[in-house]
Amino acid sequence: AQLPIVVFANACLGLVLAVRGEYGTSREHTKAARAAIPATGMQTFTGMTRVADGVLALCNGEWDEACTQYGELHKYLTQTGEVSGIIHWRADEIEALLRAGRRELAAQRYAELTTTLESEGPGERASAARVGALLAPPDRAEALFERALELHRGSPAVFERARTELCWGEWLLEQGRPA
Repeated sequence: AQLPIVVFANACLGLVLAVRGEYGTSREHTKAARAAIPATGMQTFTGMTRVADGVLALCNGEWDEACTQYGELHKYLTQTGEVSGIIHWRADEIEALLRAGRRELAAQRYAELTTTLESEGPGERASAARVGALLAPPDRAEALFERALELHRGSPAVFERARTELCWGEWLLEQGRPA
């Protein structure tokens, strides 16, 4: 009866440690969670471990690994028809795809993401605006970054706001505006 709790805790710890950039420790927890999932019969934990490993790879600049993790998550959610309660994974996948040079697939995933934004909260809409800015031509990107930051004000997702600010800062540098 306690194994599902252990799996859930390991998956959650993996995600938290991934956000903190603790590479080895995060992977240990997600690996332990993934190994125990079959014994629980609760495949839904698979999504959490994929998100944790995807975030960790994204934070460490491992673009192909992030694409692999998010691709597996996308495939799993598509096959099972589950609605993931894991916030922001779709925007993370788009960012990973862009950074890995897979712009066409990133644009396709962005189109999928924008079809459901009406029902999402400010944090999800902010993350969508961030990746929309990354996909947009320079004359439209800045307004989308500003919109993302405006939406972040209504969300408790501090990590996502920091990622938006980082992406905007990187974009500004690319535009020759190191402000």
